[in-house]
Amino acid sequence: APNTVFSAHAGGRTRENFDRIVRHWSANIRRHVAGEAIDTAFVVGG
Repeated sequence: APNTVFSAHAGGRTRENFDRIVRHWSANIRRHVAGEAIDTAFVVGG
């Protein structure tokens, strides 16, 4: 979508949780750029 904005919502309390969230949203960015469907498990408010 031409008006898509990615913003990570990473409210994790531990380093491991933060790392997991970063891996998921960065993978979604790569999927979006490649024209692939994103993993909706980490989509907030959609």
